[in-house]
Amino acid sequence: MRIVDTEEGRILGVNFVDLVVLAVILFLAFSFGKTLLGSELVFDGDEVYKAVKAYSRLDSKGFIVEARIEGRYIGDPTRKLRSMRGVVVSARGGTLYLRNIHGEVYTVGGSMSYLEDVAAERIELLPVAESTLGMYSARTHFRSTGEMLDALEELRQAAGAGRLMLTGELLLASGNASLPVLKRELETCYYCTTLEVYRAGEGLYLISMKNVELSELSALRRHAGDVSAEELRIYLGYGRELSSGELEEAEKAAAELGFLRRGGETGYASIRRLL
Repeated sequence: MRIVDTEEGRILGVNFVDLVVLAVILFLAFSFGKTLLGSELVFDGDEVYKAVKAYSRLDSKGFIVEARIEGRYIGDPTRKLRSMRGVVVSARGGTLYLRNIHGEVYTVGGSMSYLEDVAAERIELLPVAESTLGMYSARTHFRSTGEMLDALEELRQAAGAGRLMLTGELLLASGNASLPVLKRELETCYYCTTLEVYRAGEGLYLISMKNVELSELSALRRHAGDVSAEELRIYLGYGRELSSGELEEAEKAAAELGFLRRGGETGYASIRRLL
């Protein structure tokens, strides 16, 4: 048998057209397999725009996203390849903004960037959850900060979630709090996208949050006062995709605890479905 038979249009005895079709099928299967294995969250340095797009989708659904970067500090004469890690706090254009464990924010661009702090050779996004269940809180007032934190922790446990994230605003009425202390205790959070504290009046403090993990608010227990939470968005984070039955149980738990109105709307998102 000839390896290439030009008269019959065969290679190794296989029709050339069939061989092309088989190659296409294998390529598609390989691409699909890569997606299933999570490589949709890994990007080369020249794919920073794809990384920004993926992060934006996750961020919109309550995911807190860490990133592991391999790259070079721009301006470093040694051009040494370094590894760094932090929480992504913003992304736009071809730039990711990361905050490290020391609270420092630095910018990451593509492999050819020169305006950012770091030129990335490899970007890996690391969401802290595999899926989220979001809802607007039907509970809008708490008699104390402790009551609010305990109620939210009870919701997390009852819904079987590994994490609970908050987006929105809290109005704290406290006579023993001070703005410098609140800012020092809360704005140094790590597992949060943004958290800022403002004075809203005498003894009133506005806490503005985006994707803040519940544990980052534990310092509020030291400040007596009631809390108002209008338009507070709650995201329950899970380390897996949920079945329809698990979703129903989580929604039931939220309704029984007063966080979800009967028949209230929820939004479920998973990394696989988003990306």
